[in-house]
Amino acid sequence: MKNAGSILAVDDNPENLRFLHVLLKEQGYQARTTLYGEMALKAACRKPPDLILLDIMMTGMDGYEVCEKLKADDRTRDIPVIFISALDEMPDRVKAFSLGGVDFIIKPFVKEDLLARVSTHLRIRSLQQDLYKRNTELVREIAERKRAEDDLHKAKEALETANIGLERRVLDELEKRQRQQMLLIQKSKLESLGKLAAGIAHEINQPLSAISMGLDNIIFSVSSDSASVDETTAAYLRKETGHLFEDVERIDHIIKHIKTFSREQESVVLEPVDVNEVCVNALSMIKTRYKNHDVEIVWKPGENIRSVTGNKYKLEQVVLNLLSNAGDAVEEKQAGSENMPYNKQIEIRTFCDGNRVCLEVWDNGAGIPEDILENIFDPFFTTKPLESGSGLGLSISYGIVREMGGDIGVESEQGDHTVMRVLLPGIENGKTENTDCR
Repeated sequence: MKNAGSILAVDDNPENLRFLHVLLKEQGYQARTTLYGEMALKAACRKPPDLILLDIMMTGMDGYEVCEKLKADDRTRDIPVIFISALDEMPDRVKAFSLGGVDFIIKPFVKEDLLARVSTHLRIRSLQQDLYKRNTELVREIAERKRAEDDLHKAKEALETANIGLERRVLDELEKRQRQQMLLIQKSKLESLGKLAAGIAHEINQPLSAISMGLDNIIFSVSSDSASVDETTAAYLRKETGHLFEDVERIDHIIKHIKTFSREQESVVLEPVDVNEVCVNALSMIKTRYKNHDVEIVWKPGENIRSVTGNKYKLEQVVLNLLSNAGDAVEEKQAGSENMPYNKQIEIRTFCDGNRVCLEVWDNGAGIPEDILENIFDPFFTTKPLESGSGLGLSISYGIVREMGGDIGVESEQGDHTVMRVLLPGIENGKTENTDCR
């Protein structure tokens, strides 16, 4: 077995085929033969050879057409084709080469000449395959090296970021661990928030009580007969202390609501939830902060909105996350507006969509690039700077909504607006409608 390689010989003359088969076998090649062009195409596709010897003048499909079909098929286009023909005109040779043939042997041929050409083209094909394999390996090695360089670059950036300061690194590590814990066990997050809210409430309630007592003393002093202030000053003081009392009551209301919102939820019982009430509670905690940043918030509650089944504090967390993202979007757009007139707007609305309850948060902010829309609900995915976003808000919101049997989606146009839409199955006749929230 001096040579290795498989060869398919195609000729409608049985004697020619028999001679070629014996000749090739003697040289150690794996030889197959076929009489017709159609059979040659099937044989080549079923088990591609390393080389094809192809006659031109054949019954039915001629060699030109066979070669043309071979080169049009991905499975056989790279197989070298040597034409063997009695035709000896220059146009015939030109046509053969133009269709993809690698050589042209004239009948009757000298067997040593044919074997030399076969050996040469098999060697060329073997070298081409080796080159392709090496190029593929080289591309893979380059890709791996590029990935390694990227990883090294990222590691370098991470190290530079870590070197900002010991205090910053400690805080980042604590936040990172909290994020992981929040993703794996959302209930533990609520428990931690409850304890934190209780501590904050305790710290704030004492000075808040002192402020209230001081305001009471001011009013009492102004109202007493012994007060040494004129009526105009007394009226002014009563008016201003009244405003201060309203602010104190508002702070007290927010603290109580945060304590309730963040309280321990170890044994959460699902119950009917009023979506409009959830939105109002969320707005009470966030609307003043946005007002101070000149963000216009419009609340459009739907009428006769069905209740949904779930936990209102978790749903409130979803609304707060959506409002927070909307606020970041309008601030981002303003930062890039270069002093152009821009009114920051956020709108939250509820309405019924068949048996479902729909909650939408719209903003006219920076929008979301189309190429990342599919990733915004992935854990830890964020376009914000490292110190500004955890990438967990939408992931947690997604989990809460799905837990309630609903769905959450997004529509956005970069530079114009974003709409976050939550669809939840409504309750009818004491039962939750199991609808497909797509």
